[in-house]
Amino acid sequence: MLQRQYSPEQRRALNLIWAAAGRYDLDPPFMAFTPDGQPDFYFNCVVGLTARWLDMSRLEGFFASYGGSPRRTMFDELVWLGLENCVYEKELPHRPILAQLRQQHALDFFAGQKTMSRQQWMAKNNRVFEQQEARWAPLAGRRPPLLTPRARELAKALALPGSLDTQGVIAALQEMLQTFFLFSGNEPDRGPHALHLKGLAAALLTKLVPTEVRHTDQLVLRRSDQLQAVNARPAGKALLARHLSARRAESDRAYIETCFGRCLYNDHDLAMLEQELCTGSHRTCHLWITRGEPASHRPPDGEAARLARDAALQRQRNLDFYARNSGLCASGIRRLSEQLAEALRSYSQPQPVRARSGRLNSRRVWRAPCLGDPSVFLRQTEDIQPDLSVDLLLDASASRLNSQETIAAQGYILAESLLRCGVKLQIFAFRSLRGYTVLQRLKGYQDPGCRSVFDYFAAGWNRDGLALRAAARLADSGCGHKLLLILTDASPNDSQKIAPSAAMPIGRDYGDQAAVDDTAAQVRALRSQGFRVGAIFLGLDRDVPALKTIYGREFVRIRQVDQLAGAVGTLLQRQLREMD
Repeated sequence: MLQRQYSPEQRRALNLIWAAAGRYDLDPPFMAFTPDGQPDFYFNCVVGLTARWLDMSRLEGFFASYGGSPRRTMFDELVWLGLENCVYEKELPHRPILAQLRQQHALDFFAGQKTMSRQQWMAKNNRVFEQQEARWAPLAGRRPPLLTPRARELAKALALPGSLDTQGVIAALQEMLQTFFLFSGNEPDRGPHALHLKGLAAALLTKLVPTEVRHTDQLVLRRSDQLQAVNARPAGKALLARHLSARRAESDRAYIETCFGRCLYNDHDLAMLEQELCTGSHRTCHLWITRGEPASHRPPDGEAARLARDAALQRQRNLDFYARNSGLCASGIRRLSEQLAEALRSYSQPQPVRARSGRLNSRRVWRAPCLGDPSVFLRQTEDIQPDLSVDLLLDASASRLNSQETIAAQGYILAESLLRCGVKLQIFAFRSLRGYTVLQRLKGYQDPGCRSVFDYFAAGWNRDGLALRAAARLADSGCGHKLLLILTDASPNDSQKIAPSAAMPIGRDYGDQAAVDDTAAQVRALRSQGFRVGAIFLGLDRDVPALKTIYGREFVRIRQVDQLAGAVGTLLQRQLREMD
């Protein structure tokens, strides 16, 4: 029920909490959402009132005392049920309207039971649910549930009186956990159990077990066939990102290198790149350009081994998916190649090749004395190649967790089709984590094949404005026409805030309209530099206005990710016609 996420819903929840607390500098550790992902009006008020009447810093210490317990989600639900009664009694004399809000919450609680799916019912903890039902039934005019004597005692223990101060509340909650759950504060975190299933078993388990996608600043790789849409069922808690100290920054850099592999740039060149690109609203951000190759200077540890294992498992799932659909994929490559070849004919010109005679190639002349290579000349041939390059950016944030195998397969179909047509192609997967926008090069211009596209995996956030800026800087194909295409949901969202400015001294979250405006400004800047920028939109109807704000008319919409390759073909043909 309680979660912190950077989203429009989260910001509405924050406003409710701030209004109830009467302060706007509050950094609440919890937010409340209904099962459909909308902010819970009453319980967000409860969170704010808790900060108003009690010492939230001391309560956060109490929350942390059971944060390592595998039962922490159940404890969260029960603890907040106890806090609700306490702050309600404290606030009611000052705000009588609270009684109506509480009653409406009770009515909504039971109304929501009628529309819950089987998965949602199965996800409920019975002990928590019976306590919630006992709390809200009298307020909704319903008969209270039949409780065991033990459950009645727990309900009484959760009815914390408003006369308690912070220390009294913590003591009562600690006693409740000790008495009813034998929790003394030293329960180890055994961590989640990983069970990897395939085929029918995985599909069946996905239907029976509740699933979720979470954006965090901790890299988590999860199999996509066990995940539903983002925000399908918000749950759990996470803390908002904060500005990092130098020590934390070094730790974050090491973590990024562990997760994604060594950077393609040395420290000096990377610093220069960041100085050039991480400006304006991105000046507190960092870049990391990688091919996913492990860093040789960093000894492997347990974390690195786990991440490497998860990434390898996702690559194998991508390959298995492609193998199962190899016939359809081969047919898609053939059709798309034919369509693109027809559209590209008017943008082709003779292509020089390496030879033993002809015009001296100054870049390769060193190979003659050093390697004994006589092919240091360029000779014109009759081979016709298009004067065109395509740079494809694949959104690899957590919103793509349920589509990883399909995106990898479609990316391969597209790459293979363009290669057959002689188009220079570069593919990046991008996501952001701990203030780093990471561009993972899945295929470079000079790479002879494109099997590395199957290294695609999803995790983290997406800072679209900085990713587009960096991709354009890396688009050094030497071609006269450059197309920059991005697979997007038109919902840029990052945990690293927009840097403060004179107009906004305290900065803003990178999300909602601020992130849309930043991305749109970047697209306009790239177009003024001669890039053709287009989008392949795979998102919700509510984000279409943002899509049009950012990309204008230069987009195609796909309803399913298996339309990706064809959509790029359509967009490419449209761009070529407009260049003509």
